[in-house]
Amino acid sequence: MVPGSYYVLRQTIDAEVWVLALITFLLINDLLLLNQYPDTEADRPAGG
Repeated sequence: MVPGSYYVLRQTIDAEVWVLALITFLLINDLLLLNQYPDTEADRPAGG
């Protein structure tokens, strides 16, 4: 999404854009992976 938006606005893609895209991808990917772990302590009162 980052390089695509940059390309639409500037009609070119630089190396810095790929670095920014990689950092953004890794941060979002880590957040989604952390959300996969269940919170058993909080789910126990609800019967989960």
